[in-house]
Amino acid sequence: MPLTIDTDVYRNPLSYSQATEDVSGENILNARAIGTLTADRTRLTVVSALTNKDRVDHFSFRLSASTQVGLTLTTSRTDDESVVDTSTRPPVRVEVLQNGRVIADSEATSGDLKTAYDKMRADKFDMAAGNYVLRTTRETGGDVSKSPSYAIQLSAGKFSKDYDTVETPASEFQKTSISTSTGTSIANMVGDAQDPRDGYSYNYYTYINVFDYFV
Repeated sequence: MPLTIDTDVYRNPLSYSQATEDVSGENILNARAIGTLTADRTRLTVVSALTNKDRVDHFSFRLSASTQVGLTLTTSRTDDESVVDTSTRPPVRVEVLQNGRVIADSEATSGDLKTAYDKMRADKFDMAAGNYVLRTTRETGGDVSKSPSYAIQLSAGKFSKDYDTVETPASEFQKTSISTSTGTSIANMVGDAQDPRDGYSYNYYTYINVFDYFV
């Protein structure tokens, strides 16, 4: 099932796709970079899953200037489920961190942090320019034998460049590359960790923000 696409975009935005590998010893320092978010210019998407041996994922991004930021979360209960989860309590918890401090949290009991997260879901969360980290874990009390898939999309108004990061478990990873193409499509299913779409490829193996080469 395809992710919902925002129709309020520039015509034929340029799309970039990279494949990344999950890492052991997961922490903020080895967060995979997913790009730079710039108002009315870029949109960032990351697609991954929490396997039974994977309790947490970290992804870093940079906000180029202060603006209101939106976040969309799409999940499935297992990595082989073809229908996305539509419950009010998704199986994946999302936290947004700045300088190691949580500033937004999808957990229902997180108080003001949940309010901040809800503002992000409504595209109305004010964020200052700087570096941020997305941290994903299972919902509190979630079944560790399940492997929920998820996609997180960050936006700040319209966009002319679309950056997609698709992550695979370490045991399934084949190569790391970045590719470009023209179009509005993104990863079709929140469990599909496929090779990047056809186009120009740039191979790399690093945690630097390689998407910045294409800004």
